[in-house]
Amino acid sequence: MQSVVNITKPVFAFDATLIRRLVCGLLIAVNLFIGTVGAHAAEISVALASNVLPVQSDLSHLFEIQRGYHVETHTDFTGKQTERLMQATLSDIFLAADTPRPRKPVKLGVASKASEFVYAAAYPVLWRSAEMSLEDAGAILMNEQYKHPLIASLKICVLTLAADKKVAPES
Repeated sequence: MQSVVNITKPVFAFDATLIRRLVCGLLIAVNLFIGTVGAHAAEISVALASNVLPVQSDLSHLFEIQRGYHVETHTDFTGKQTERLMQATLSDIFLAADTPRPRKPVKLGVASKASEFVYAAAYPVLWRSAEMSLEDAGAILMNEQYKHPLIASLKICVLTLAADKKVAPES
């Protein structure tokens, strides 16, 4: 059985906080998987959404250092990964960038319902000064001229703080 983890992707570029959240999600998913197959697995196959590509090597490397398992990653669009899972091209873990498509393998019995969870939901926030018109703020966003992107989500903030302190987040 596969583990399915849904990650609703943020709109902005990857940063150190996002990398920490993704590593934490990968650790949670792999620990769930190891618990179902035993601790003797030397290699874990992870299907990742293509938006994770910029950080996938860091994720794999950090996990291998922290847990001692080799991580084989397969990166593609979430829709293509979902189709592969449903055609029995199996990965042990599927980290997705949305919620609806990863639920398909669970509904078809290819993935375990007990292992499915949404790791984080992100909401883009655009702050603008009082002097700036909404049109000007939109132009800055569209032209990627912003200096400090921010993702606002209480759940993410709690998980990030927990990861920084190296303690488990409180439910």
